Formats: sequence, C-alpha cells, structure tokens
Amino acid sequence: MKTKTFGIVTRSIRAFFFLAFAVLTVRGIFICDDGNGYVVQNNDMPVLSVTVDAYGDDTGEDAIFVLGDGDGFPAVSAEAACVISADRGDVLYLKNGDAVLPMASTTKIMTALVAMEMLSPEYVFQVPPEVCGIEGSSIYLAPGEKLTVRDLLYGLLLESGNDAACALATAACGNIEDFVSAMNEKAAELGLVFTHFDNPHGLSSKNHRTTARELAQITYHAMKIPLFREITGTKEYVVKDENGVPLKYFFNHNKMLRTYSGTTGVKTGYTIASGRCLVTSAKRNGSEFIVVTLNDRDDFRDHARLLDHAFENYRTHVIANVGEINGIFGGIEMKNSERVVSVTEKDEKTTEAVVKITASES
Repeated sequence: MKTKTFGIVTRSIRAFFFLAFAVLTVRGIFICDDGNGYVVQNNDMPVLSVTVDAYGDDTGEDAIFVLGDGDGFPAVSAEAACVISADRGDVLYLKNGDAVLPMASTTKIMTALVAMEMLSPEYVFQVPPEVCGIEGSSIYLAPGEKLTVRDLLYGLLLESGNDAACALATAACGNIEDFVSAMNEKAAELGLVFTHFDNPHGLSSKNHRTTARELAQITYHAMKIPLFREITGTKEYVVKDENGVPLKYFFNHNKMLRTYSGTTGVKTGYTIASGRCLVTSAKRNGSEFIVVTLNDRDDFRDHARLLDHAFENYRTHVIANVGEINGIFGGIEMKNSERVVSVTEKDEKTTEAVVKITASES
C-alpha cells in the first residue's frame, strides 16, 4: 500500500487543494503549484506561501512538529517535562526535554505497546515459575495460573505488576531477553535516539533510560491503540474465571482519573533512582493532550497545571475525517487514511496539517 504524506500550512480548517500531479477535494481552499513553489489560495483571503514536504514518504514515520516555545506554561518541579498534542504529537512545552533519565514503571507503556502488537488479547497464557515473585509491584502470579493476555495487560497498566510485565514478555517471545530486544527495536522504529530498555518493567538498571520528549512520543503511538486507551482509562478491573467467579482485583494507581476531569490515561512510575514519574492524557472540548514528567515530587498537581494551561491556550481543529480527502495521483485513486487535524494556539489562524494519502482499495 503506497502512502504519500504532505505537511501543509493552512488558514482554514476546511481544505480544498490542487497539486501539479493530483486533484484533491475537501472544501474552500486551493493549494497549487504556480511554477515557483506551492501557494495556498482562498477566494476569501490573500494568497499564503507554503512548503509541501513528504514527511514519512519512505519510512512511514509520523511527523512531529514543534508548535509552541513553551512560553506561558507554569513552572513545575519536575526534572524534565513535556506536553504534546495527543492528536498529532505537536510539542507544546519542554523542560529539559532531551535529558536522559530513568523512567521507572512508565516503561510499561512500551511493554504494552509491543505486547499488543505481538499477542491476541484473548490468548490464554499459563504462568511459568520464572515470572513469579518479581521484585516490586506485583499482581501475585502463581506458577501454573492461567490468564488471558487482556487480563495481564490490565494487571500491567493498572496495578503496575512487574510479574505481569515478565509474563507478557515470555508469552510474546518465549523469554524476557528477546522481548526486551523487541522493545528496543520498536524504539528505533519510532525514531527514538536516547531511549533504551534493559527490562520490561522499569526496575532500575544502568542502561534503562528515556527522555521526557521520547516518552511522550511512545505514549502518542500507544494511545492510537484502542485497547491501550481503554485499559489505561479504566479505574478498576476484575479478573474472572470461566464461570464468572472473581479471581483478582486491579485498581488503577493513576489518581488523575479520579481527580482531574477529562483524564483518559495513562501510567505512573516510581523507584528511588528515578523519583516520581507520571504520564497523563486528558481530553476536553475536542482537544486531547499528553503530559510527561520525570523525577517530579509534585507530579499530580504539576500535571493538572500543565493540562489546564494547554486547554486554556490551544485548540484542536478537525480538517477532515478519514476518506473525506480524495483524488487521483498518477492515475491511482487516493484518499486520506487518517483523520486530519491541526493544533493552534488559541488566537492563531495559521498552522500546519499533515495529510496522509493512501491508495484506495479496489
């Protein structure tokens, strides 16, 4: 399946554009090649010069834009912090965003992402002795116990079970070492340069590290998976046997789900070495943001302040839903394969939008 991606600057959340080799229609604005470059033209506004770039044309990677400079965001006690748009990954705020730091159990965001790509949630796994009794937080797995991958994922992301992390790793790859290799391969696939995993649970280890910016990118991709979003937004979960008898009770440690209106996920973490780590997502009035803090003694209040500022000062606009942009590229019928959104500062009228155009299935 061939995909073309274009980065577009537009003055409207309604788009209609022409390229030299294609015709795309959505409503109201024209983008055309005038021989000297690409311009945007609307019957109701002046021409606006733009650049059209092929982000991700060869690699399939998502374009991550730096939208704001962080001015105006409240001061936080975190050693490192990042705020991004959950819809596009736009970076709105950074504090020491590329500082390499431990991440504790926020590691499990990547653990879940890789496990979900490799395993069916309904797969039943029999727990081997070697994943039981892992140091730290636990869902108290017993040798020979049988749970679905779905149950293990809930135990991983709600109770932060280190044994659940090791069980998922073993279910996916047969052993923990190969699964950790898969986690690092995924990090490379996402274009991360500072992140490295030594284990699937986040217990302190010399080369187990990330940055606030890169942890936000991991979360951005994980939140695209409906099951991940469902689990991290769940406050409580009960594991039941085939007869409906309750076996285990899981309680989500992310108190933002109970204290901050609109919270949709995602994960807490703590070790002595890392300090308090927290990743939160929240959605209000059509805009959703992801906040990451590393080594933050006042993390929940800091997240509330950062989210408040984001909601008060940024807006998310839907340009087109899936399939609404369509046209002919080189004789091939194409359409947008993902929802197209733009994120602007509250009073800003110019922004960038990413459009992924994919060949229509016949």
